[in-house]
Amino acid sequence: MNVPVSPPVDLRNLRELAPETAEKKLSRAIVVRRRRLADVAAPALALGLGVIAATGVLAWRGATAELDRRRRRSGLLLAGGLGLAAIGLGAWQLQRWSLPSPPYEVELRAGRFEVRRYPSLQVAETKVDAPWDHALMEGFRRLAGFILRDNDAQQEIAMTVPVLGTGGEDGYRLSLIMPDDVLVPAPTDARVALANVPARRVAVLRFTGRYTAENLAAHKQALARALARRGLEPKGEAMFAGYDPPSTIPLLRRTELWVELA
Repeated sequence: MNVPVSPPVDLRNLRELAPETAEKKLSRAIVVRRRRLADVAAPALALGLGVIAATGVLAWRGATAELDRRRRRSGLLLAGGLGLAAIGLGAWQLQRWSLPSPPYEVELRAGRFEVRRYPSLQVAETKVDAPWDHALMEGFRRLAGFILRDNDAQQEIAMTVPVLGTGGEDGYRLSLIMPDDVLVPAPTDARVALANVPARRVAVLRFTGRYTAENLAAHKQALARALARRGLEPKGEAMFAGYDPPSTIPLLRRTELWVELA
């Protein structure tokens, strides 16, 4: 915008002029100077405001970028932590699955139900006169002590799965299958004994969940129905077969019920 500029006024000659003329010229000089200052100040002010605005935008963008970097870093750390946890869980799961178990042949498979043939097995067993939950923990503690050098050779014996359990109100018998390639030493705990189990044909129902008496009872009924549908005759009581320690998440546990067939 072009602002009209008045001719310059010599302020030194104002005293020689008439009062009215001097006052008018002084006013005009002040207006002119104000206009000149405005002409200079307006672009400077606009430039200053632009600099401030640009600085604010850059600062905001910088802060936003830093926040994004922190979020990404946090996301990477979280993802890394979850990844490590998943790897650890997977390795732990694979380690549990790598425990040896006795060989068997499958005659029939229908979903979670199977009919298997097992060879003769040697087991270490112990009898616990207590309710199921306590009997399972106490029985496993004794058997774990036996394979961890609580024997006359002070020898470690490889852990195998499953842990077997059978019984009722008069107590429960817990068993641990011995490796077939080891000369098993005698237990030093009088409550633990070695026994031989002959070859047998068993019906098996696989499931997950807690090792509670209620859960086992419900699946015993399901096993009985599966046997009845196929015309199979059980021999004796159903037996608990647990492949995982109680610390395992119930959903990830492999649990079975075995019953010998006639």
